[in-house]
Amino acid sequence: MERSYSALPFTKQNFRYLASFGAFLTIATVVFHTLIQNTISTESGLAQLDIPSYFPRGDNYSIFDQYSTGLTLGDQGPVPDMVAAIDYAAFYDVLKSDLQYELLPVNCTTGNCTWAHVQTLGVCSTCADISNLIEVSGGHYVVSNNLQLETTSGFVTAAGFTEYPDPTVLPGVRPLIIKFVAMARQNLTSFPVGIDCALYWCVYDSFDINMVNYTNISVGETTNWTDTSTAAQTYYHQMNPIVLNPPTCLDDFGEPYQNISLCIKTIGVYTQAALQNFFKSSITGFTGTVSKNFTYDGWNVNSEFMQVLLTTAATTDDIVGAYSQIIENIAIEMTNNIRQQTMDGVNIDYAQGTTSLWITTFHIRWGYIVVPTLLVVLSAVFLIITIVKSIGHKKWKSSLLPLLYHGLKAPPSNPLEDLMDMKEVASNTVVHLEKMNEVSQFV
Repeated sequence: MERSYSALPFTKQNFRYLASFGAFLTIATVVFHTLIQNTISTESGLAQLDIPSYFPRGDNYSIFDQYSTGLTLGDQGPVPDMVAAIDYAAFYDVLKSDLQYELLPVNCTTGNCTWAHVQTLGVCSTCADISNLIEVSGGHYVVSNNLQLETTSGFVTAAGFTEYPDPTVLPGVRPLIIKFVAMARQNLTSFPVGIDCALYWCVYDSFDINMVNYTNISVGETTNWTDTSTAAQTYYHQMNPIVLNPPTCLDDFGEPYQNISLCIKTIGVYTQAALQNFFKSSITGFTGTVSKNFTYDGWNVNSEFMQVLLTTAATTDDIVGAYSQIIENIAIEMTNNIRQQTMDGVNIDYAQGTTSLWITTFHIRWGYIVVPTLLVVLSAVFLIITIVKSIGHKKWKSSLLPLLYHGLKAPPSNPLEDLMDMKEVASNTVVHLEKMNEVSQFV
């Protein structure tokens, strides 16, 4: 009787191409593996949150320490944290070990924040090489403000002055905190170099400040301004506070303020006197000398700051550049300290910015899922059909039947008429694989 076959797998008829159908599903699954991978994609970036961030700034500086005569003008000194900032900046140029000396205590909860504009009162610095102005007179090198260095034993000499520098040497300096003049040389046989520097009050405007991962702070642009008018010129023990009214008056988001008085910066008279006293001093400040002690082959050093100048001069080929860096570091640290002072006696003033969070978003392409889903459904159907078709059939996994009649050395002794005869012979036959004439056969 001739058997009937059909292409419909869901009928009770035999499905002739069931194995081919399973092979097709396997190949299709491999082909669509890339399609499945493209179903989901990710995108990472910074998302802005509704959380403000804060960057410290200062609008006025009016704190000081009183000495024995209290509020008698001139008997004041800077507060300890300002002294620490100045000393740290001076020694930083020698140590060069702390890579985060400019880091400010910003308030950024996620470590990724942006500030459009920050304006703060600060200290600026400027320096000039005045080596060409050094003269020799009576066994001394002489330069600006009659600063002298002994020609045979003198190594470094420096001083702080409240008088303004020569405008042809350092133009645009107003209002002055201190002028620093120094002469130094690398050895006692070389001619000294001279440097003239000034620390003065100014206003900094920084735009597009970005913090990344809590530590990396970058600034798009920073400008500084100071009042160079005659009215802004200061003098020692002046009785009036210093007032700076910058021409740029923007809010935290870079928009113009309606009330420009919000941008006025002030420095108290006692604070100004305190800083000038500190810098003029031969104990704490810029004034002092370093000379060779020929008796003990050592150095006569009168202050810690002079020790910094001595060490720097002895270890650099560019004394003017190194001393300029020290003064610049002092200006930076003084500015950072001013930013962190409480303006109302309680709270530090901050500029407000935005806070961002690094997030990853998942994009699901639902159209890509249709074909893989169809393959899964067809595979499940194929499995069910295979199970149904296999019901009642003997499983050949543990039988020799698939191999017994392929490559057998001698045919079975009993005749094989049908499937039952094959099963009976296979169940009573023991074979092993043996290599004969370079061909392996069952024996």
